[in-house]
Amino acid sequence: TANAALEKVNLVFMYDRSGSMGDTQNSPPFDPTLKWQPVGAGMNAFFSDPRSVTLSASLQFFPLGSDVASNCAAAYDAPKVPLTALTSSAPFTQAISTTSPKGGTPTLPALKGAIAYAKSVAAQHQGEHAAVVLVTDGEPGFQINGSFQPGCDNNDIAHVSAEAAAAFKGSPSIPTYVIGVGPSLSNLNQ
Repeated sequence: TANAALEKVNLVFMYDRSGSMGDTQNSPPFDPTLKWQPVGAGMNAFFSDPRSVTLSASLQFFPLGSDVASNCAAAYDAPKVPLTALTSSAPFTQAISTTSPKGGTPTLPALKGAIAYAKSVAAQHQGEHAAVVLVTDGEPGFQINGSFQPGCDNNDIAHVSAEAAAAFKGSPSIPTYVIGVGPSLSNLNQ
């Protein structure tokens, strides 16, 4: 006979709060009822689900900063909610309720930060699994002078995909799961 037990899993959430998620002050404005509110409700439901109590998670938002340069250089490896057992959803629901969408989408720096934090979690919690969960609605980039541009060095789908693949192939292996929100998901599937 052998006893079975669930393996411990630590999820590192990197949550897109860019303007396209629902910034009503943007020009043109984005409707928060299409992405920001339903995604927040889904995230809150996951964090408070009794079946999630065997998990631990951390949470950070992107972008962080007030302009393109500070968004690209932000400390995405320092989560707003550090690794916390999901026996209490309060820190997560509070973080989501006090955050609003604004700014561009520095996906590559955000993913690099999430992977770095996941590696530190894996090192501190030997024998447990760590994974990144990237919650985003679209393309990496920023509206700069009326055109959509990467903004940060190599902030494009090819480099984001390569970063996720390298983390998965590394030791420890850090998989990245994407919760893609919106009508155009082909690039996010990469």
